[in-house]
Amino acid sequence: MIAACAGQEILFFDLDGPLLDVSARYAALHGQLLAELGLEGLPGPVYWQRKRARWPEESILAECGAQVHAKSYVNRRLALIESPEYLALDRCWPWTRSILSRLAEGHTLVLVTARARRVLLEGQLVALDLNRYFREILCVAAGSRVDLQKAALIGDYLERHGRFGENNWMIGDTEADVGAAQLVGLRSVAVLCGIRDEAHLVGARPDHLVSDIRGLPGVLKPARVPARRLLARHGVSRTRKRRTQ
Repeated sequence: MIAACAGQEILFFDLDGPLLDVSARYAALHGQLLAELGLEGLPGPVYWQRKRARWPEESILAECGAQVHAKSYVNRRLALIESPEYLALDRCWPWTRSILSRLAEGHTLVLVTARARRVLLEGQLVALDLNRYFREILCVAAGSRVDLQKAALIGDYLERHGRFGENNWMIGDTEADVGAAQLVGLRSVAVLCGIRDEAHLVGARPDHLVSDIRGLPGVLKPARVPARRLLARHGVSRTRKRRTQ
């Protein structure tokens, strides 16, 4: 982990979605659980589309004709979703490390994520060579109000380091991430490459909406436009990623 410099802006990053592509893990587990029941799950891209549209697992099972198995399916899914077998399916986006390296030159990076098993989280970060970018790893098992849980983690970090929410940032891919930022007074950047589609993220009203973290340097640059400059169509700032060569 890298050391923080006093006065640097702090970037609080969610892990799954902004930094990792977790779609293979989610789709594989869905297919395997239904196969164990002798049923066929949704194709991976369709399942992921449903998750991004915030369909409950029960509604997805109903589409598969498996609603009678909802309770056992959901319990087994929760037991396996963070198991080593399935975590091994997660992949960094091709640009994750290069962008984190660039951002770490002028910012303090802190990871804040809803994970129940810290030991496995830390092992995954080491395996993916991500741990070295972060000053601190904050995690909590997801409950019914992840926004409140993440806000509490962030608030504790800021208090321990004598910092305030203003002039610092939360980067995430869900309404909970945006909500946590709003609760603590951070500026928020929502990415479209994670587990929520554009319609849901727009409704959460982040300060900025980008395709993925490649848009962050443009949002964070010193000459950035004031926060909450609203687009007439959506009511949020939309920063498009630059085309890579």
